[in-house]
Amino acid sequence: MPYNYNPRSKKIVILYLDTNTTVLSGQIETIIVEPPNGKVGVVQGFSFLVQPPTGATTGSHNVFMYLYGMSSDNIVTLKQTYDGILQSRPRYPWQYSSIEPSTVEAYQKSLIGTPFTKDNYLYIHYQNSTDVDQTNARTIRLLYEEFDELP
Repeated sequence: MPYNYNPRSKKIVILYLDTNTTVLSGQIETIIVEPPNGKVGVVQGFSFLVQPPTGATTGSHNVFMYLYGMSSDNIVTLKQTYDGILQSRPRYPWQYSSIEPSTVEAYQKSLIGTPFTKDNYLYIHYQNSTDVDQTNARTIRLLYEEFDELP
């Protein structure tokens, strides 16, 4: 999705999106990220750390990001087994059992430079597909450049 924006208006934004709500077994927690009206965000990094659900014996837990209206086309997805730490550094998947896109290079290409706006915002989902509730906190950071949108 191409956007017309003023490159001279660049501002660096780091969002701290930590959460500690309980995510029930089989459920998804959703975080919506949208820049202010009249701004375009461009993703530069995405990091998170999620401990495995305490006491889980089967399943997986996952983090995925996509743009509003494009839920069948994830920007990135990281999956981990029920007993593994799920972690990504700002531009590099770190601890996972599988990623989509399936290579680190493709992951970086899909993530870095993704534009989003107030109308086409980002969804970040944490999915608990284990056999227990997730009560551990999720540490999430999003680094993006913010620009003034031009008409």
